[in-house]
Amino acid sequence: MAIGVRIAGSARILELEGDFTLTAGGGVPPRPRNGRRLSELVEATRTLLNEGCRRVVLDLSRVTALDSAGLGELMACRKRMLQEGGQICLLRPLGRLRTLLESIQLMHVFRIFDDEAEALASFDE
Repeated sequence: MAIGVRIAGSARILELEGDFTLTAGGGVPPRPRNGRRLSELVEATRTLLNEGCRRVVLDLSRVTALDSAGLGELMACRKRMLQEGGQICLLRPLGRLRTLLESIQLMHVFRIFDDEAEALASFDE
């Protein structure tokens, strides 16, 4: 499974794993090379919102690749959470992913944490 869910008080931690990309070697396959659909991320946040969860942490520590389509999915999740009165933050983007987020200024759009406890404590009461 590309996305696991953990409960942490009133928040949910979505543990993303693998590639969140549209292409794999040039073509546009219906699924990324690891067999995961990008839409799983949006569906997971939609499900949490429908269940009444308004605090979500996206753990990116096991994301191996993220392209512009994956970035678009992150932004769509953020937009939906905000529209529904929710809050979302990113946890542990590593290596090239962190560099990418910094280079396109998403560090100013998302609250980004390296410590899970700090991420959870950042939510408004």
